[in-house]
Amino acid sequence: MFVVPVSQQADGTHLHSLVDALPAAGPSGVVTIEPGASPDLIQPVTVTQEFITIQGDLNVPPTALPSYQLVIHAGNVKLTNLVLSSVEVGTSGPLKSAFNNVSKCVITTLTAFDASLDLLAETSSTAAPASPGTARRAAM
Repeated sequence: MFVVPVSQQADGTHLHSLVDALPAAGPSGVVTIEPGASPDLIQPVTVTQEFITIQGDLNVPPTALPSYQLVIHAGNVKLTNLVLSSVEVGTSGPLKSAFNNVSKCVITTLTAFDASLDLLAETSSTAAPASPGTARRAAM
């Protein structure tokens, strides 16, 4: 599945929003954000689908892509080559996400409620002070 600019025709594999592309990708699917795509109008986008990969077009730097706010309430989610103004992984309640992976992303604010987030070294992140009960991680 691809999230493409609104100027491009939508079809069965090319959609205009991440919220529409996630369920269309199906189990263990991949959603690729293309240059020129518009961020979803309603954010944050909540990801509840297990084993999904959300990636920016790997042929361009993440800074050439739109910025997203994501809330991850699923396990085995992979985020690669994205600009994330905020990403929240897990919840302060029972564990709902495990074995998530974030790499090659530009992140402004990261909130990780569980210890199963794999942040790879090439991810750029600026973490704000954590609220009680939250863990913040930043890797440069």
